[in-house]
Amino acid sequence: MTLAEAVKALRHNDDFKVILENLSKEREVLINDFHQPEVLENPQALARLGGEIASVDRIIKSLTYESE
Repeated sequence: MTLAEAVKALRHNDDFKVILENLSKEREVLINDFHQPEVLENPQALARLGGEIASVDRIIKSLTYESE
């Protein structure tokens, strides 16, 4: 079974929807972290945060591609 087939099979599952909602909330929390001065003043923290957001975005995109 491919990821696309698994997503298609799971997209109507309530537990799967909860996972997607949690990932979306986590993404919003990470984006809000950009407003913290200690992150803005530290290039390494800023790069780490950008990487975390990109990772969550990639996961969300992979898990919602077939359902759109």
